[in-house]
Amino acid sequence: MKEMDVQVREGTSSAVAVAAVAPLYRDECTGSEWQGRGLKPAWLRAKVAQGRALDDFLVPGGHQVGLLQVWWTPQIPMQPFSVSVASVAEGVRLLDVLAMYDLFQLEHRIKPDFANTGGLRRWCADSDGEGNPGWEDWYDEVSGIDDPREWLQQLAGSEATRSVGGKG
Repeated sequence: MKEMDVQVREGTSSAVAVAAVAPLYRDECTGSEWQGRGLKPAWLRAKVAQGRALDDFLVPGGHQVGLLQVWWTPQIPMQPFSVSVASVAEGVRLLDVLAMYDLFQLEHRIKPDFANTGGLRRWCADSDGEGNPGWEDWYDEVSGIDDPREWLQQLAGSEATRSVGGKG
């Protein structure tokens, strides 16, 4: 049975059952935890600012295989960050927004150049070929396509072909 949290929405008399989310990150010294949703908590931001890697705080087995993240590395001295996304399409939209914002800053002379980078990655059970779980760049295992935009375009094209073929 799944553990549930019950939350009452302010201004209503109804209770909403919400599935408890297992923590993805934990500080073993303090016991502080984060589920990987929303902004990083202060304790984790402080540890990363001190030079620790985010992956140092992963809860073993806490990530689900197939979990997706957009990662982004802004210009130095900014810290890289990641955001969980629900789908490849959502990841592509977020990457596009980040890139458009960077271009806006360049065109309006807010930043002197355009040197940021990012991508989509997934959590997998064997990220290094030796059975160790971790993050790896996203790719489609069926087609071998490693560009999420290209994969979405191919998917949209095959669905359009199916729907046209189904009408005739």
